[in-house]
Amino acid sequence: MNEEQLFEPISDKLVCKPVEQDEVSAGGIILPELDDQKTLKAKVLVAGKGFWAAPGLFVETTCKPGDIVIYQRFAAQVMEHDGTDYHIIQERDVLTKLKSN
Repeated sequence: MNEEQLFEPISDKLVCKPVEQDEVSAGGIILPELDDQKTLKAKVLVAGKGFWAAPGLFVETTCKPGDIVIYQRFAAQVMEHDGTDYHIIQERDVLTKLKSN
């Protein structure tokens, strides 16, 4: 069973796999680690359908599997399954999606 078939997130939850981040900038500058201000990058594996914001108003999830998202460190609930860490976040905690070049 692949990762996409393992999980079925509810509401606006996203199941993500963390992506390794560079510790050095494109210009060669070593970036210090600021734990509580650091953002995280992850690939969305599975996305929930959305949530009911009000009676009759359903807000669909805009993040899709394959998207690379940036979010604050403490926005994620970390879960381990079969030795692999996954991050579960609410879509409203996503700061931005990275566009492909």
